[in-house]
Amino acid sequence: MVEFKFIDYGTDFGTRDMGQKLRQKLLALIGSGEKVALDFTGVNVVSNSFADECIAKLLLEMSLDDLKHCTTFRGLNPIAERSILVALQRRYNVIENKYMEEKESMKVSEPVATYTPTMFDQVISYLHSSQMPMETKRAVYLQLQAEVADENLGYMKRRLKEFANLQQGWDGEDAQPVLAEVVDFVSQILRSCSSLELADWSLFPNVNGTLLLQRKVAAISIGRDDYSYFAESKGKAIGHDHQPLSIESVVSTIETINRYV
Repeated sequence: MVEFKFIDYGTDFGTRDMGQKLRQKLLALIGSGEKVALDFTGVNVVSNSFADECIAKLLLEMSLDDLKHCTTFRGLNPIAERSILVALQRRYNVIENKYMEEKESMKVSEPVATYTPTMFDQVISYLHSSQMPMETKRAVYLQLQAEVADENLGYMKRRLKEFANLQQGWDGEDAQPVLAEVVDFVSQILRSCSSLELADWSLFPNVNGTLLLQRKVAAISIGRDDYSYFAESKGKAIGHDHQPLSIESVVSTIETINRYV
């Protein structure tokens, strides 16, 4: 194992410029084939910007599993650890959103299309070597869950506005514009649910002018007058077509899927 001592470059790290320079050094060490210990002993400050540029952007070069395999952490103080946790989770969220966009449009690009999005608890476990007390780590975990959920809800609202402007043939063939009534209804759903309830959901347009809410192996298709849903839980498929459309019924379906899927 080879050590990368951040103290050799300073005690306070706040800029993206320094993050980019040290990331290139780290990539060279990782490329040598030896496991790299990222030693933050003696470092006082690690900003979110530096953590993103130096550490989290390594996820643009490799999966989190590969990064865990070839690196480990030492000497992180609780504040520095939180900055790295935030940076990793936010970078993961960016990668996941781009991955879903690429998957939807069936385009191929690097590095996004090579990723399978990774669960947040694996990000937490990546920083296993720190001395952060368990109760503090749990508090950070809950705070980050809320931050990421808020980001995802905001992203879904922006996507909905984009979908409202889709024109005939937006898929390159004969796709219909999204119905205004469907856009308005889904907008009400986004206002009616908490960000945590929608944290794992994504929003997509259907070619017939409806909208699709999707979560793992579950989906809710929302039309002008009715909605349909499908979910798979413990190997069993559940779902119903052409259910009467109401805010209460769709929100209830979302809550049920969240509990069992």
